[in-house]
Amino acid sequence: MCSAPVPSSEQSSRSFTSKLPYIFSALLQWMQDNGCTPMLVASVNVPEVSVPAGYAHDGLITLNISDQAVQGLTVDQHMVSFSARFGGRHFNVRLPLESLRAMFAREDPKASAVSLSEAAAEIAARRADEREQGSLEGGRGNKEPKAAKLRLVE
Repeated sequence: MCSAPVPSSEQSSRSFTSKLPYIFSALLQWMQDNGCTPMLVASVNVPEVSVPAGYAHDGLITLNISDQAVQGLTVDQHMVSFSARFGGRHFNVRLPLESLRAMFAREDPKASAVSLSEAAAEIAARRADEREQGSLEGGRGNKEPKAAKLRLVE
């Protein structure tokens, strides 16, 4: 499983990378392999979210992330990003992993929906711990994030 056995007394202190980028990528591939249109639900109330104004409802945005709808889709340990057209206008979308809430296939949302909230909550908790550690170390860590800012695209 892991590269080296870890004694049980050390298991709780072992640090792993987030599993969310892998879950996201696997779900996306599964939906594409089955000829479905992958849809992503994300919270716009998370710092560093960048989505076009006017497309969110009740603090959430639902995005078609199929190959036909987006260009340059990338996912890493911190962010999902891509460019897409909204109302005929180009926009670079940025979604921190902790903003992700669910993925589903547009063709059958009930049967295909997968919650990403638990994994996103783990990331948010880890980042909060990192910020707290930074403040305990004299403020050398990450600064407290500011409120999410949406850019208006006209």
